[in-house]
Amino acid sequence: MEFLRRHRISKYNHQPIHPIHIGTHEKKVLVIDQVWGDSSILYGMSSDEAFEDMLCAAKEEHPDADILIKTHPVANNGFRRRHFNESAAGDGVYFIDYDINPISLLEAVDEVYVCTSQLGFEALMCGKRVHTFGMPFYAGWGLTDDRKSCPRRHRQRTLEDVFYMAYIEYSHYVSYETMQPCEIETAMEELLTLRQEYQDHLDHGGATADLPEKTFPQGAVRLSSERRAA
Repeated sequence: MEFLRRHRISKYNHQPIHPIHIGTHEKKVLVIDQVWGDSSILYGMSSDEAFEDMLCAAKEEHPDADILIKTHPVANNGFRRRHFNESAAGDGVYFIDYDINPISLLEAVDEVYVCTSQLGFEALMCGKRVHTFGMPFYAGWGLTDDRKSCPRRHRQRTLEDVFYMAYIEYSHYVSYETMQPCEIETAMEELLTLRQEYQDHLDHGGATADLPEKTFPQGAVRLSSERRAA
């Protein structure tokens, strides 16, 4: 986990790493949007209506904070519908509808509100307090402030326990060099190499469309542990 945090490796590794300067309050609370109709919402014991409840709770529970709504990258491109539109902005609520490295964003906030997004688990890895309005794989184990419950999850688990099951035991990684199964350590190292190649390409005036598929950090190798509710 420390390697992922230190190198800001996430699900979307092509997004720029930079600090954010937004709002007027020192405290920042992040609300994570997802695309409308995402299957993980349904199978994660949440609903499209829960997003409005989540935003209301974040505002009511943190009147002294800036509320930052992070839209999903796919919705930013206009390919999918999102739950929050610009009418939600104002009165201390701000939209982050541009690309930014997820870990870089999490480093700038104090607490995170989420339905079922994997970003909630990355927030836990970054030491943030996480409030869930669904039952993603990392909820129900005593690590999060859960607004819903799952009777099957009655044991306390450590962050390391959940990380091991999601990222190592249940996940499979393939090396882009050999196209053969590999360990997570190899995948992480290759992602760093790919991301640097990608950034060097852009720094020299290249376009994303010019890159071979296997050298795109979100393509052949991607760290992801999204699961339906267990």
